[in-house]
Amino acid sequence: MRIMIQSFGKTLLAKHLRKDWMLLLSLFVGITIATALGAGAPLYVNSLEQLAFNKALDRLPTSYLDLQVYGPRIPLTLEAFDRASSSLDEVIENSVSDVYLGHDSYYKGSTYLVGLPKQPLPGPNEQRNIVSRGYFQYLSNLDEHSRFIDGRMAETTIFTTPLGPVVEAVVGTPTAYDPSFNLRTGDVLTFIQDPGSTTVVFVTIVGIFEPDDIKDEYWFNTSVFLTPQPIGDEPPPGVTIVPDEPPVALFVRRNPMIAAFGDSFPGTMIKPISFIRLDKEKIKGKSTTEALHFLQNFQTVMGDLMPGTEVSVGGVFRMISDIKRRSFFSTVPLLLLFTVLVVTVLLFVSMMVSFLVQSRQNDAMLWRTRGAGLWQVFRLYTFEGLAMTVAATVIAPFVALGTVSLSGKLPYFAEMTGGHVLPTQLEHAVFMGAAAIGVLCVAIFVIAGIPAAHGRLLTLKSGLSRPLSVPFFHRYFLDVVILGIGGLIFWELKSRGEIVSARLFGEI
Repeated sequence: MRIMIQSFGKTLLAKHLRKDWMLLLSLFVGITIATALGAGAPLYVNSLEQLAFNKALDRLPTSYLDLQVYGPRIPLTLEAFDRASSSLDEVIENSVSDVYLGHDSYYKGSTYLVGLPKQPLPGPNEQRNIVSRGYFQYLSNLDEHSRFIDGRMAETTIFTTPLGPVVEAVVGTPTAYDPSFNLRTGDVLTFIQDPGSTTVVFVTIVGIFEPDDIKDEYWFNTSVFLTPQPIGDEPPPGVTIVPDEPPVALFVRRNPMIAAFGDSFPGTMIKPISFIRLDKEKIKGKSTTEALHFLQNFQTVMGDLMPGTEVSVGGVFRMISDIKRRSFFSTVPLLLLFTVLVVTVLLFVSMMVSFLVQSRQNDAMLWRTRGAGLWQVFRLYTFEGLAMTVAATVIAPFVALGTVSLSGKLPYFAEMTGGHVLPTQLEHAVFMGAAAIGVLCVAIFVIAGIPAAHGRLLTLKSGLSRPLSVPFFHRYFLDVVILGIGGLIFWELKSRGEIVSARLFGEI
C-alpha cells in the first residue's frame, strides 16, 4: 500500500509539473527576485560605502597611502640601528607586504653647539659669547632626488685627526644661504656638546643641494627637513643664542654618523622616522572594515615590536569613521525601501502559491482517498517550494552582484564612477540576506500547504456545489473605485504639491 501511494505521488508530481509549469516558472522568478533583493540590500549598502571610500582615497594629495612611523628614541649605535630597521622590515613583511610600495627613513640626532667659519666656538675662558646650534640628520635616497647647486654628495669616508674625526656633509639651500650662516662648500664646522668641551667632531661641507622636483612625492613629507624651525630649548649655561635663529641642519651618511658622533659622544640618542608608501589601488580592493582592521593591525604589531612607536595614517581613520557615519544615516531609508520591495514581492509569491494550491486541490483530495496521510500530502506541497527556494537562494547573490555592479553605469552614478561598474564584494551578509528571505518563502509554502493537507473530499464537493458568493467589495468594483481615487490623489500631489483645490470663484 505504501509503495502504491509513493508511486501515485510521483505520478501526481510529474503531472503537476507538466500542467503548472508556467505558474511554477512565475513563482520561481518571484522567489528569485525576493531572495535577490534580500542579498542586494547589504550588497548595495556596502557598495556605496566602498565607492565613498575609493573616492576619498583618490582625493588624497599623493598617489599612495602614506604611513608615518615615529619610533622611540634609540641609542646612536649600529646594533640599535639594525634592530630598528629589521623590526620595521618584519612588520612590513607580515602586515602590509601585499600593498607595500617602498619607504624612506629619517634619523635626527641631538642638538649641538656649532662653530661656523664666521662665528667660531668660544674658548675655555670666554663667556657669554654668541653661538649657533645645529644637528646632524640622515635621509635615505637623498642623492637620488636632489640637484647639487655646488659640490657633490657626501661620502662615507671618515678622516681621523688628533683633535677629532672629520666627516663629510651636505646642506640644503635654505640653511646654506641663510644670512646667519652663509655656508659654502669647503667650510669646516665644529660640533661640541657643551661650552669648553674638548670632544669635537669636525664636519666638512662638500655640497649644497636643492630638491630636483619639489612636487615629487618623495618631498611630500621630507621637504620640511630642509627648512628647520628655531629650537625652543634653552641654551646651555655660558653661551648666548640669537633669538629665532634656525639650527644648522646637516645631512650625513648613516655609517659616518654612527662612527663619528656615536663614538665621540657616547649615549647620544636619535629619533627615527619612517615614511611608508602603500598602493592605494590595492587598498581599494578592501572594504572599509578590512582596511580599518588592516591598518590597526599594523599599528598593533609595530607597537609590540618597538614599544613607544606611534603610527600616523594621514587621517585615514578619521576618513573611514566619517564614511561609516554617513553610511549609517543613508542606510536607514535604503533598507526601508528594500523592505517595502521585499514585502511586495513576498505578497506576490503568496498569491501565486495560493493559486497553485487551489489548482491542485482536486488531486490532493484524490490522493487522500487513496490512503495518503497528512504528512505525505503536506510534503507534496513543500517539496516544490523547498527545491525552488534553494535554487533561487543559490543564484540570488550572483544575480544581485551583477545588478548592483551594472547600476554603476546608470547616469545617476556616472559622475562618481566615470561610467564604470560599482565596486562590489560577496560577503557573508549577502548570503545571509538571501537565506533569510528564502526561509520566508519556504514558510509561505508550508503555511499554504497546511489547509490543503487537512482538507476532506466532502468539504471539496460541498464547496463546488455551493460556491462562495462574490464579496460585496468586489461585486460593485469598489476596489477599482478606491484605486482610481488613489490615482487622482497621487496625481494631485505630484502636479500641485497639495490636495486642497479651489473652485471657479476661489472657494476652497
